[in-house]
Amino acid sequence: MSHIVVLPGDGIGPEVTAEARQCLQLLSDRCGLGLTFEERDFGGIAIDRHGVPLPAETLEACKNAGAKKVIFASSGGAVYGEQEVFPAPESHATQPASPYGVSKRTGELYLSYYHQAFGLPFIALRYANVYGPRQSTKGEAGVVAIFLSMLLSGKTPIINGDGRQTRDYVYVADVVAANVAALESTFVGQINIGTGAETDVVTIYEHLREAVGSATKAQHGPAKTGEQRRSCLDAGRAAEILGWRPQMALRDGLQRTAAYYRDTVGR
Repeated sequence: MSHIVVLPGDGIGPEVTAEARQCLQLLSDRCGLGLTFEERDFGGIAIDRHGVPLPAETLEACKNAGAKKVIFASSGGAVYGEQEVFPAPESHATQPASPYGVSKRTGELYLSYYHQAFGLPFIALRYANVYGPRQSTKGEAGVVAIFLSMLLSGKTPIINGDGRQTRDYVYVADVVAANVAALESTFVGQINIGTGAETDVVTIYEHLREAVGSATKAQHGPAKTGEQRRSCLDAGRAAEILGWRPQMALRDGLQRTAAYYRDTVGR
């Protein structure tokens, strides 16, 4: 597969879609993937307030357009809720404890329905906590981007609670590689994309502080109500089916991410 269609959503202007296409093409060129990207407006594709395509409308458009496959960006960190097994395999019970997790699981269920009813193949990639260059520092941004932006701006980051809540941090280039591998796979279903390693927020902060050479110590604020305590994903299925394994070590990935923000903050 060498041709990918970028679908604009409701409220997303052509300039945004064009920028997305350019970013994807840049990734392809830098990774030597040889892919090309085309804009195509199927119209009426809604996006909910969490940035998740409203599944029925999106999948109906895919069905009517003759899409060969849907690759859905799901969230392993959110759909499982409070885990009972560490790391969590895809067979782990899904008990999302946030609107974001509910919306991701809903997307997976719609995908399953469209596959059963209309034969539309799909892979739902259940991402761990993705981090890396170009991540937004606004809205629902990841903790890595937020901490780096604040440290480089001379501000003091606030850590929720004791900071010992854990997440599975996976580098963005590894996630790109997983998506490319999924394009060629005939598998249908859910696949975790993570490292299988837990890292707490305090440790992430210390790595980032070291990366930017900051002496700023974080402050601790109140714990966030409903925040998941622990999360990490078993990516054995990704290795077996996609031949995918994470390549970037956490410390190296954080160093690269810090270098990007050091070069861009203040521009």
